[in-house]
Amino acid sequence: MNTRKVLTPILILPIFISLYPLAQAAQTIPLDKAINEEKTSAKKSSLVEHALHLNGVAAWKTFVEKNAATKTEGNWHGLVSFVPERVIVIPKTPDFACSAQQMIIGSPRPTPVTPGQKVVLVTYSFTYGEPLWRVAFGSFLFGSPQRPPVHFNLEIEIRVQTLDMGKGTLVDFPSLSAKGNTSKRDGAVKGLFKGLSKDLAGAKPALLDVIKEAEMMIIQIGQVIDGEKGGIKDDLCRRIALSQIREPDWKMRQRGAEALSRVMEKEDVKVISDLLDDKNSWVSRALVREVNRGFSGKGRKWGSEIVPFFRSAMVSEDSWVRAEITKAIGKARIEGTRSLILVATKDKSGPVRRAAASALGQLGEKDDIEALVPMLDDTDGQAAKAAAEALKRLGWKPPDIKMKVTYLLASDKEDDIVALGEPAVPFLMESLQHASENTVVTAIRSLGMMREKKAVDKLINNLVGTNTRVRVSSAEALGNIGDRRATVPLMACLKERTSSLRTAAAKALGKIKDAKAVDALIDVLQDKDKGARLAAVEALGAIGDVRAAGAVAKLLKDPNRKVKEEAAKALVVFNWQPDDPEAKVNAFMAAGNEKGIIGMGERAVRPLTAMLADDSLQKRLDAIGMLGKIGSDAKGAIIPICGCLNAKDEKEVIAAAEALAKIGDSAASPYIRKALLARSEVDRASIWMHFALVCLNTERVEHIDALVKALSSERGSEAAQVLGKIEFKDEELGTIANNLSSPDPELRRRTAEIMGKVGTHDSADHLWMRLSQEKDESVRKALRKAIRSLSEKQ
Repeated sequence: MNTRKVLTPILILPIFISLYPLAQAAQTIPLDKAINEEKTSAKKSSLVEHALHLNGVAAWKTFVEKNAATKTEGNWHGLVSFVPERVIVIPKTPDFACSAQQMIIGSPRPTPVTPGQKVVLVTYSFTYGEPLWRVAFGSFLFGSPQRPPVHFNLEIEIRVQTLDMGKGTLVDFPSLSAKGNTSKRDGAVKGLFKGLSKDLAGAKPALLDVIKEAEMMIIQIGQVIDGEKGGIKDDLCRRIALSQIREPDWKMRQRGAEALSRVMEKEDVKVISDLLDDKNSWVSRALVREVNRGFSGKGRKWGSEIVPFFRSAMVSEDSWVRAEITKAIGKARIEGTRSLILVATKDKSGPVRRAAASALGQLGEKDDIEALVPMLDDTDGQAAKAAAEALKRLGWKPPDIKMKVTYLLASDKEDDIVALGEPAVPFLMESLQHASENTVVTAIRSLGMMREKKAVDKLINNLVGTNTRVRVSSAEALGNIGDRRATVPLMACLKERTSSLRTAAAKALGKIKDAKAVDALIDVLQDKDKGARLAAVEALGAIGDVRAAGAVAKLLKDPNRKVKEEAAKALVVFNWQPDDPEAKVNAFMAAGNEKGIIGMGERAVRPLTAMLADDSLQKRLDAIGMLGKIGSDAKGAIIPICGCLNAKDEKEVIAAAEALAKIGDSAASPYIRKALLARSEVDRASIWMHFALVCLNTERVEHIDALVKALSSERGSEAAQVLGKIEFKDEELGTIANNLSSPDPELRRRTAEIMGKVGTHDSADHLWMRLSQEKDESVRKALRKAIRSLSEKQ
């Protein structure tokens, strides 16, 4: 569902031209009658005065006052105007009457209107539309500093009319009307005008020129309205933007603000400064963002004339505006603006102070070091980091160990802090009470990396704090320190609602290796969070207490692969030897020990068969593959494996066919033939089914022939791979070798490769003969390789 508001502008393209042939065929309506039936503009007089002023035809004042009107029919809004060879954007709202002269497009001076001339009017209007969910949730989804998503729909109706100034009649051409509704604005405009041009076939060339000019102008102005330059001169963009910023629709004001910031003149500084107080923050933010871009090489740059705007923006109630304009001031490097940045270093907003620190670093004035050094202790961690980066750029060096620790904490350089050693500890301990979360976390991590036991008590106290990031960092640090005083407090953290804290506590207990925590960690093995379960099983493996073996063994069926793998590793540490084949298979599977499963032989068949019904494709593929490798001992799984021949996934079908071939029981043949007949074309799965039937000695010649024929199909490479796995009898090799005489070089090459894998000593003579006759180099290369391969077999 779209919410729609009629957008101004309405464009009127009046161009004087003679249209006598068309006028005779059109319906003639007395203008007086038409005006009387329509609504008049609330600000008609000012608009009329404006039109007369532009036209310079005072003699027509009475006539215009009598006949000018605003037509409101659906999305129609227009004004009869007498400005030759111009396009005028006249907004729908009456408030725009006073500034309409700013909307003039074109350079020629107006020419007087004389009786007998006709005015061609081409009018249209746009509408914006937004899905309701975007209106409600746009700020939440896209972030307030970003430009909101506006869907530009086109509700356009184009009509061509002529006004006979001499007779006072309005000539309407209904057949020239067109309407469109699409989000593809430019394409719709072109399509509508294409229709008009067809209707005007046979008209004077001058009228067709008018239509083409109107098309281009509407497209260009539509682009400007939508925040693009559209190829129109800066002066026109500015005039349109000046009108847009007075619109009641905030989306129009936003687009106008963006456009004006790119093309404004000195006298517009007051105008854009007033926009900072717009009741909709999207407007002021769009304006400030574009001004900032102007100093980034992406737009126009200004001089000292922009300073009043800077000052106004710096006192905005919107902290985002203050931060963005601070960035712009730093890029602008305009004389007299440095003081604004210095004031921003003490702003109540962290992002503003952050922007100020970065700006001072860009300016490169060493005098600003005095303002930046105190910012290393800023309560906003990012502001402190920006100050540290600015000081580095200015070449500042910390004078003592305390300032060095402060600087490194602000810079998040934990490794450098650790390198300072014992002298840094008192200052790190002091920093644990800092107001900046970032500083506290960096200090905690540094103390943990230093394994500083003096910090254990304070870190334990942090575990019951209110800041999650500080609590998690403290748990991690306690694990690195490894002091058993933290065991019970960390065990308590395993019951916390925050999963990241439970995970960090479990990892820490695994590093401390206190057996006192085993029971608490066993409880975490049932945690709904996979990260917590993983941390707990790793910790139990590290502790190595066999009491956990039974609970850990249950994780061999965990849905998370990593958890299963760690459970298997832990069970190895526990030297766990299950009697139950299913548990043993699960353990081997989790550990990736395929040889262990295959070595179980027939005892592994039932657990593996049960896995064929698992939801995980990979688990089914692994089970099928291992049943095939177990071989003849897996005959009990033939029927379940045959069921996989009808699976939706081709990989599973291929795995089943290959496994049945390895098991070697002809009892599978009927199921394979049935599945093969169900496939309508030669695909990878059918090729492997043919392979399985060959290996099971079921209608062997027929299926070998099918595979040989497949060599010349698009599945030829797959057929070649399969044929290379078959053990052929001497009389069967001739069927394959015959393809060496094929006119298709690719088929000859594949055949040579197969012969190198499955041929016998007698095959070498035939290959030598073919090599003596072969001209294609790729085939010759395959033949030489095949001959070498047969030679090595001997």
